[in-house]
Amino acid sequence: MAKRACNKNLLLEPLEILGVDRFGDSSVVIKARIMTLPIKQWLVGREMNRRIKKRFDQLGIEIPFPHRSLYFGEASQAIRVKLEGGAQTREELKSLIREVLRENEAPGKKDTS
Repeated sequence: MAKRACNKNLLLEPLEILGVDRFGDSSVVIKARIMTLPIKQWLVGREMNRRIKKRFDQLGIEIPFPHRSLYFGEASQAIRVKLEGGAQTREELKSLIREVLRENEAPGKKDTS
């Protein structure tokens, strides 16, 4: 970062990598320290994060994030879609979803599709 003229005047010392701090559910936290001019730490820190993200993208490194599915009662069971033997058309998928919804429908209700 110090190589660019606009950042060179903001940094007082080279970037110091302290190492891996911890492993999270969907992260690896690496501690680093940057000595900057007063009040410039936020500007330099954002630029450092931008460059790290850009480099990760170039290398194909994805930042994971947790996924969660919530189901409430019988009516919201997961829909199982079988796509073996090639991709299905949009209409075939819609038909399959309607079929599953009919199966989970409360007694006495009619299909309105």
